Amino acid sequence: MAAMEAIGVLCDRRDIYDEAINYFYKGGGNGAMHKAVYYIHSGNLGQWQESGRDQGHNTLGIALMGPICEMAWNQGDDLYGYWNSRFLAGAEYVAKFNLGFGVPYQPYMWGVGQNGQWSIQPQISEAHRGHTRPVWELVYGHYTDRMGMAAPYTAQFVARVRPEGGASPSNPSSFDQFGFGTLTFTRDPVATPTKPSSLMAAKRADKVVLSWWGAAGATSYNVKRSTKVGGPYITIGVSDNFTYTDTDLAPGKYYYVVTGLVESYTNETAPSNEAEVSTAPELYIYLKFDETSGMTAADATGSGHIGTFVNGATFVAGKSGNAISLDGRNSYVSLSEDVVFDLTDFTISAWVYLNDNTRQWPRIFDFGGKTGTYMFLTPKGPKGTLRFTVATVYTYNEQVIDATAVFPTRQWVHIAVTLSDRVGTIYVNGVAVGSNPTIDFPPFQLGATPNNWIGRSQFDNDPYLNSTVDDFRIYKGSLSANDVAALAKE
Repeated sequence: MAAMEAIGVLCDRRDIYDEAINYFYKGGGNGAMHKAVYYIHSGNLGQWQESGRDQGHNTLGIALMGPICEMAWNQGDDLYGYWNSRFLAGAEYVAKFNLGFGVPYQPYMWGVGQNGQWSIQPQISEAHRGHTRPVWELVYGHYTDRMGMAAPYTAQFVARVRPEGGASPSNPSSFDQFGFGTLTFTRDPVATPTKPSSLMAAKRADKVVLSWWGAAGATSYNVKRSTKVGGPYITIGVSDNFTYTDTDLAPGKYYYVVTGLVESYTNETAPSNEAEVSTAPELYIYLKFDETSGMTAADATGSGHIGTFVNGATFVAGKSGNAISLDGRNSYVSLSEDVVFDLTDFTISAWVYLNDNTRQWPRIFDFGGKTGTYMFLTPKGPKGTLRFTVATVYTYNEQVIDATAVFPTRQWVHIAVTLSDRVGTIYVNGVAVGSNPTIDFPPFQLGATPNNWIGRSQFDNDPYLNSTVDDFRIYKGSLSANDVAALAKE
């Protein structure tokens, strides 16, 4: 990718350059950013794809992705900032571990060789830990000196390696990167203090987990909370990292900001953006399918996430009012792109009248894309029962929940899937029929999901759903078992 991008720039070949950039965004392999940074941990620590292999190759990923981002920046394309500065998240993770600090780790699974044999790296690798590859000045120069974002572990590595040297015939691996980064990428520091940025609040069971990017020059952060938009805020804690967990909250809406504390500055920095979260589940998308004509279904929440009918999906009488009929040949409903992009805990529910259950792998819903990232519910998985599946590396790291009984046909059945922190549960007619306490990929880990479908699979060989679907809902937050049971009685 780096070579292709450079050739495109040097030879003024926009097509070659665009091919590299498009692969960064949408590629199906390790050069794509959603594969290079495999998993985002709290505090914006991004687990690099080769963390379980060895640290020589792990740091090489930073060495190659950095120039890819810098070349694009010089062409007016901001790969650095993509998906909440995902490259910085990966760089900070790699730097932190190689400085000797502990980091969280999510087991990595992928396919090896031409046959794609399943393989796993169950723990982070100690091999070559502490590798001092000269790649950190570029990262620090952009994020901290150019953009004013804190990169504390990258900064420590810069101090350790500076001045970065170049290639040496006595060390062949030194030719893997340009080197001389201190000479070519050192910048005057941005005016400080800046302010924290990209604050996000995620509900995980009974907790609210905050993550943000720090401010250049700040040494710690005040975390503040309010029950009203815009405050007033009370300080609820101080964090030296870019994360904070708030607990023991009554049901309601809460609003958070973070300010930085700078040793050489007597006051706090300006506050970050305000992050909003509800500790009670909120209806996010609601397709009643009660229209009588047209090619779309309105979102009854008013949020604008309409359903678009494809290939002859039609309105028919439903469980309540009208519903959408899917013919099992090629009709389905398409939702807008990235509808689950920021979901952590969630509930997805619907009424389903299944006409036929002889074929395996039709989809009640399937959110994802063609790059091995998806989250779906099928009425008939490999065990012949309802199955929920989520994955980010094709089939290799699938996490599943299987029901215990065959899905009924020719009758209205209420289905629901909930995720509360790591506990996933599937329900049929208000009764839990399957659970998995170790679901590690909430929807926000999927990233971009261009294909969000009711009745169609991401896999072209899977059958379409032969069913009528009514009252399709997505909640931000996990409904309780009692809440799901109540929905099934409506």
